[in-house]
Amino acid sequence: MFMLKCMILCIILLAVPAFLGYLATYNDNSCLLRSPVSKYILGHLAALSLFWILCVPMALLKISFTALTIVYSLVLSILCIIAIRIYPKKGLSEKRTHNWKRIKIIRFENIYLFLFLLLLCVQLYFAAFYESTVWSYDDFDYVVRSLDTITSDHMFLTDVISGEAVPFSFKRVLNSWDIYIAYLAKVSGFHVTTVAHTIIPTFFLLLAYLVYAYIAGQLFDKRENQWIFLCILSVAFIFGLYSPYSLTFRLLVTLWQGKAILSAIILPFLIVFLPNAYIQKWNLRAAFYVIIISMAACSLTLMGSGMLLIIYTVMLILISIYKRKCMDPRYYICGCAMPALQMMLYLVMR
Repeated sequence: MFMLKCMILCIILLAVPAFLGYLATYNDNSCLLRSPVSKYILGHLAALSLFWILCVPMALLKISFTALTIVYSLVLSILCIIAIRIYPKKGLSEKRTHNWKRIKIIRFENIYLFLFLLLLCVQLYFAAFYESTVWSYDDFDYVVRSLDTITSDHMFLTDVISGEAVPFSFKRVLNSWDIYIAYLAKVSGFHVTTVAHTIIPTFFLLLAYLVYAYIAGQLFDKRENQWIFLCILSVAFIFGLYSPYSLTFRLLVTLWQGKAILSAIILPFLIVFLPNAYIQKWNLRAAFYVIIISMAACSLTLMGSGMLLIIYTVMLILISIYKRKCMDPRYYICGCAMPALQMMLYLVMR
């Protein structure tokens, strides 16, 4: 039974994002997301975005959580089947051989790689087996709401302190992260606390370092420099616990929270992705990528909406200054549309 539960989670958290990433970038000519790492990251953001698109209207309509689980699982299954059907089989073995040749480790790279993997294993160990004992009061809200979603089969209609039925809290109902944790627990059979405090911190820590590897690839051409960057970054995280507002705390202590996923994973990815998007000529595929990232951030916390609007605006100004010309504002509009809509709904409905 334990192996079956693990297999289900591996399918949802590993295989499904890979299929979605391939499907989203199929026949892409924009060259924005060429590496398998960047495609996988986008695939996971697409999974979060899709869940948010289904969860918010179904929650507002007071549709049961079981119905959401069935619909979301069915949509994921259909998309994965489509991705498998269109996946090209010709020349697959040649591409794999070519990729293995490209990642051959030379010179001092093996030393830096070993050091980084050692640092990563230390962080994974603490993410899986240690719990936060301070500055983790939000669990009374987040984890309890996820568990109540499963036991009551409705979403955002229970006071997490008294257990009484209450009207919607529009601070929460416009996000879907707590319900996503409940979904993972329901389909896998693991308890909500196990999913939130053990599985999600471990998996999303790996996802975070995939984002940082993507950033390293954008900053440095040599793999040796990329490994050095990841080693320095790992040490900075391990010894960087200065306050509950530091990125270290979000990444290594409370990574099961939506705001931690936002600050440690999505925002760094967006900041590095945006300059390449802004300098592109108008391309619907690139605009689609920007919308996916925005929706994924909106699914985690309302803070994501405000942060996205700031980042899109600042990056547009900086890139325009750097290029000495006004960038095409259509990517900016696409990126800001969902966050602005979410904030407007919150202000109107609260």
